[in-house]
Amino acid sequence: MPPVQMLNCKKPIKVNKHFFQHGRVEPSSNEVELAVQWAIEAGYRHIDTAWAYKIEDQVGRGLANKFPDVPRNEIFVTTKVSDKNVQ
Repeated sequence: MPPVQMLNCKKPIKVNKHFFQHGRVEPSSNEVELAVQWAIEAGYRHIDTAWAYKIEDQVGRGLANKFPDVPRNEIFVTTKVSDKNVQ
């Protein structure tokens, strides 16, 4: 696999400039799980999601299936929280 260009954040963290985002609400039972696995296999290391998508379980399963192949410290998961969910 060719090297992936990285963006520097605060040292010592570097974040992959390519990231995978899935924003469709209520996908099929394993659609996101498979998409996350394919993204990891393709070299993506940044998964972006949100509480409103209701896909946390599928993202988690997709990542868990890839952790034997990819170290956890190489994966970045970001999310968004609605102001309605902040206290």
